[in-house]
Amino acid sequence: MNKRILIFCTVLSAFGLSAFGLSAFGLSAFGLSAFGLSAFGYQNWGHAATAQAAATCSKPVAPTQQESMYYSPLIDAEIALNDPYELTYTVVQTGANQYKLVTNMQLFGGSFYVSPHATADFKGKFTIKMDDNDHLKMGADFLEIPRSKEVFDPHPFVNGPVNWVQEDTQYEHQLTVTFSEDFEVRGKFVFTIEPKCTLEQIPFVIKFKSGVLRIEKWMC
Repeated sequence: MNKRILIFCTVLSAFGLSAFGLSAFGLSAFGLSAFGLSAFGYQNWGHAATAQAAATCSKPVAPTQQESMYYSPLIDAEIALNDPYELTYTVVQTGANQYKLVTNMQLFGGSFYVSPHATADFKGKFTIKMDDNDHLKMGADFLEIPRSKEVFDPHPFVNGPVNWVQEDTQYEHQLTVTFSEDFEVRGKFVFTIEPKCTLEQIPFVIKFKSGVLRIEKWMC
């Protein structure tokens, strides 16, 4: 607690009062300015306190889903189990040594997964991993189209805010080539597909040969 608040409340309690019980004297904690006073050195404590309270309470709250995604009526159990998604990817050059990794995820049978925009620490969050190297760098910023929205999912597996991806979505990541000779860099797409609840790891290899960058499936 702010030390000045603590001192103020201590003084009030010494007189059998409280910050919110001054009405016995026809006053209020937010009306002391009538006596030329202020709780924390502000001439207009009422406005300052209101502004502070508004700032404290202004954080948006994720809307609660009426029904968890795990119980969605859109789920076709057979399709979600046997053919939940299709992942495709390509590399497009955008400038000198600059490229864009374009990833498309198609979902079938009501399948879904956790967006990389989710703020909680989900192990199955959609992620692209690449081996450490000095030849190819992937930018931290990326695009998710359409952008997922945070909701509160009441399912026991989640019971908190999450960004579910439940429609066909495209990702764009910036790549920068920092080496002029031929090279290969391996990586993988990692995510948990729901409601099948399996951790998917899709390996790939990015090859730079004779000045051309391309991405291919690896060990599939």
